[in-house]
Parts: sequence; C-alpha cells; structure tokens
Amino acid sequence: MSDNRLTIKQSSLINLAGAIAPIVVTLITLPLLLPLVGEFRYGALMLVWALVGYLGVLDLGLGRATSNLVARMDKADPASLAGALWTSLLLSLGMGLLGGLLVYAAGEWIFGAVFSLSVELQTELIAGLPWLLIALPAATVMSVLTGALEGRQSFIALNLANITGSVLAQVLPLLGALAGLIDLASLLALTLIGRLAGALLLFQACLKHVSSSRPRFSRSMLGQVLHFGGWVSVSSVLNPVLTLTDRFIIGHKLDMAAVTAYTVPYSLATRLSIIPASLSSVLFPRFSSAEGADASALMLRARLPLAVVMTPVIVAAIILVQPLMSLWLGEALGQRMGPVAEILLVGIWINALAFIPYAYLQGVGRPDLTAKLHLMELVPYLALLWWAVEAWGVEGAAFAWSIRVGVDAILLFVLAGGAWPDLRQIMLGGGLVLGAAVSALLFLDLPLMRVLLGGGLAALTAIWVVLYAPEELRSMSASILRRKWLDHPSQDA
Repeated sequence: MSDNRLTIKQSSLINLAGAIAPIVVTLITLPLLLPLVGEFRYGALMLVWALVGYLGVLDLGLGRATSNLVARMDKADPASLAGALWTSLLLSLGMGLLGGLLVYAAGEWIFGAVFSLSVELQTELIAGLPWLLIALPAATVMSVLTGALEGRQSFIALNLANITGSVLAQVLPLLGALAGLIDLASLLALTLIGRLAGALLLFQACLKHVSSSRPRFSRSMLGQVLHFGGWVSVSSVLNPVLTLTDRFIIGHKLDMAAVTAYTVPYSLATRLSIIPASLSSVLFPRFSSAEGADASALMLRARLPLAVVMTPVIVAAIILVQPLMSLWLGEALGQRMGPVAEILLVGIWINALAFIPYAYLQGVGRPDLTAKLHLMELVPYLALLWWAVEAWGVEGAAFAWSIRVGVDAILLFVLAGGAWPDLRQIMLGGGLVLGAAVSALLFLDLPLMRVLLGGGLAALTAIWVVLYAPEELRSMSASILRRKWLDHPSQDA
C-alpha cells in the first residue's frame, strides 16, 4: 500500500511505532552506559548534543518549509520536485557547514569558559571538535530530508530511516564504552556514525519517494522556500533557546551531575511527546494542502481525541515514574530524578495539545504568528528559568519549563481560533493530571499514600476516558479488540 493512501490514523500509528523503537533502546542502553562513562561525562556529552541542537537553527526553517512546499506540489512533475528538494538541500548544507566552522572555531572557549567542566573533560571535548564540524551539516541536511518525506507523506520510509539512525546512535557508543572507549571524542564519533547512517537512508528514501530526477538548483524554489522559511526560521532560532537553555543554565550555575539529573528525566518525559508529534507530522501536510475551512475543521476535530489518549498516559507516567526510575537507575538517582520527571510530565500534557494549533498555523501559511509568540515568550521565560534554578535547582528548571509551555499552549489555541465545545472535558483531564503530580510530590516519602492516591486517580481517569472518548476512538478500539478476538479466540470458544 502506498504511503499516500494511508489514513491519518494509520500514518500516526506508523510514526508512533517509529518513535517508540528508539525509546526501547534507550531504556536498555542507558543503565549500561551511565555506569561506564559516569554522570559527569554523560552530562558533558548531553551538553554537546544540546549545542548541536542549538545551532541546528541554521537550517533556517528549511525542514518545515520543504514539507509545506512538497505537500503543495503533490501533483507536480518530478523535475519540479527535484528543484524543491535539491535547492533546500544545498542551502541547508551550506548553513550547516557554517555552523560547524563556528563551533570548531569557538569550541575551546565554549568548553573552557562557559561550562563548569573539569580539565579532563575539557581536553576530551576539544579533541572531539572535528566531529562537531560534521555533525552540524548532518543535522541541517537531515531536517530537509525529513521535511521532504513528511510533505510526500512517505511515513513508512521516513520511520525506517529514523529508527535505524537513532538505534545505531545509541548502540554504537555503548559498544565503544564496553570496549574501553569512554573518552568524549570517541563517544561523539560513534554517535555521529549512527546519525550519518540514518541520514544516508533518508537521502535514499527521498530519491525513491520524492524525486529521482537529476539534481538542479531553482531560483524560483529558493524564493518560495525562503519566503515560508523566513518566519519559520525565527521559530527555529528561538525553539532551541526555549527548549535547551535550561541545561546550559544548570551546567553554568550547578554542575555536570545536575545536568544529568535534569537531562535524563527530561529526555524520558518528553519522549511521550511522540504521540502528539506523530499526529501533527501527519496533519501538517494535510493542513498545507487543504482549504481554509477544511483545515480549521480538522484542527478542531483533533483536540479531544488527543487529550483522551494523552491524559491516561500522563497520569500513569506520573504515578509510576519515580519507582520505575529507582528500579532502572538505582534508588539514589530515582529519588533525585523522580520529582523532576513528575513536574515535567504536567508540562508534557499541556504541550501535547499545543502541537495541533502549532502545526495548523504553520500549515495554513501563518508561521509568523508562532514566531511572534516565541519572541514574546523569550525574555520572561529566561528570567523565570534563571531565578528558578537559583532558587530550587533542577526542580526549578522543570517548573519554569512547564509554566512556559502552559502559557504557550493557551496562546496558540487563541491564535488558531475556533469554537471550544470540548473545553470542559479537556479541563477535567488537565485536573486529573495536575492532581496526580501534586499527590506524587507531596507524598514523595510516603509510598502507601502514593499508592492509594495513585490508584484513586487512575480509576477516575478511566471513568473520564469512558465518558468522553470520541466516537472515532471508540470504533478504533472496538475494531482492534474484535480483530484480536478473531485472530486469537479463547480456548473455551
């Protein structure tokens, strides 16, 4: 079956499966890698990849712009699609090389003066600078390749490539560490090799699903890409500042162990964003190619089903995250990281709903609104973050992030407009999430109370889901259960 014939539900499930696979690998590899490299070295490694993510803004929003352009060129000839693809690729490659040169030139100062690193870790990172020269153009090019496949709605090929690259980027450093290669330069090189393998597969998928015509640079396509990408690039510049500055401030004000204590629960909690991300990446090209009224109706119809899916997932995660992290990484780390994860999970629930209006606004050609919103948030958030880390450490950073995404979600829905017939149902779901977090934080050292309150909230969440699940979710669940029963009938039947 062609990717283009997949329904929204099928495409979203494919994206979800593609995102889950690397998470499973993380759950296996991280407890093995962390004792080998240590908290300080692992925290430094996370800071380096955060820096790469920061400078990924140099893609100028070309990934999302390419997705929008390719989606609107659904019936275009292969030569025109090749012009869109190669124009974006060449521009992103040039900007990525510029970023790599900047990191290479300033890396010794960054790692020596900005972060609280030991002399040993500084030396290792400086030795790894040549690998960062390659990592930046790889990141910007992968953004365009991903956008082209999303615009073409080739989600099977996209996820196969991403799974391969993500898994290799985690397994290869572990294998290297087991072999004694625990210095940061070696770990960076092994991670990059995995990412490059994913980039090669993305490129091959684009040649197959987007256009295999000869490479060509198109000035007209350049204008279209830069016109759409102009405001997207503003959001692209600000997004890393809004999402990655927390660990830089923690690294500056605290230490590398604190970076690890924040980054690990942050990485795990934000993995649950794969659910809304899987849906929004499917909806974005449809928003781009739909008429105004149809796009708005689709945006409004997606809100409650997403809330019904996310609410029980987040409530369960808040209840279980601290004991599971204690089992996974040990009691000491679990006790330290659990509260951070519980606070962040509230923000994840709010932020999940914001994926829909964010994709809608950009898809219908209003990326300027999302960019202006991020500009407005920047200074208040950084001030709040600096103060919160000073006052409460890593828990303060989690509070600041959750408050910021909460305000962001409300404003995005206001900008997207539309009726709110489902507001009461969604607010009830938010109350369940907030109740789970408050009870988990208040009774951190009282396991029995946590179990009792957690069980009660889980029961209330189940009732809420039964009462408010939209018909399409009910029919899909019934279809899955019916198929399972038919394929695996009970022995008594």
